[in-house]
Amino acid sequence: DSLRAWLLRQPLHTFAAALVSVDMLAYGGAVPARMLQTPLADAQKRLGLVRTLRKLAPALPIYAQSVVMRLAPTGTTQTNAYRNALTRWAEVSTGSDSASRAETALLVQQLPPAILTAYRQTRAQINQRAIDLVQEGAINYLILTQDDAKEQGVHVTDQIRLQAYIRQRGVGSRVLLQPGADEGAMVLLARALIHQYAVKPTVRVVYSSEVLSQQVMPYEDRPLNQTVSAHIRAAGGRQVEAGQQVDLLFYVFLSRFEPGAADRFAERIASQ
Repeated sequence: DSLRAWLLRQPLHTFAAALVSVDMLAYGGAVPARMLQTPLADAQKRLGLVRTLRKLAPALPIYAQSVVMRLAPTGTTQTNAYRNALTRWAEVSTGSDSASRAETALLVQQLPPAILTAYRQTRAQINQRAIDLVQEGAINYLILTQDDAKEQGVHVTDQIRLQAYIRQRGVGSRVLLQPGADEGAMVLLARALIHQYAVKPTVRVVYSSEVLSQQVMPYEDRPLNQTVSAHIRAAGGRQVEAGQQVDLLFYVFLSRFEPGAADRFAERIASQ
């Protein structure tokens, strides 16, 4: 609420762009967003500030990030009693095999009903409200960024529903759902600069290991090369393959556990 008051005191017409953290406006940050303590109605009301910003500065480009909640709630003295069980429920409850169903039933018995209800209701709701703001024209471009995840879990269902909601709202060209929450603001900053200077850089990605680039990294739900490509699109660049003229070479080092790999990759970079 103090952040809202501070924002409304700013000379909005003097800025080139606004980069908005939906989680900060609605909950006070990514950590409070996972603590299930802010009523959804309050979070939605706070997010209405974006509409106010649009009215006060109609020409201001507004870029926003909304985090798709990770599987595990934030660890606190209050959540420690059920955190592991809830995290495991989030991982296995979408499984269709008999073992997953049986484990899900046992976990439900261990979890406080109010906590499980709040967890279900919190997931993806504020993401949908952010999509609505794009459809209304209050937000110019939105990235929905998946926080820590695995290849299976309730977040996969969230993503499917959000993709359907994006299509329903007709905002597919202005909303991108991608992995990687921590770097979201920097990706939006790159997009704001690219838009401001009316450029669309071409980018070729060079991995230290093509094999590793196709693997799913820890805390992710898809292969790394898909994550990198999504970041380039979100920033406003265009990825091209080898043999084409490019504006930028994007080097990605993956081989830290391979002896001598860093030196060999540095030599490869220096030679190009």
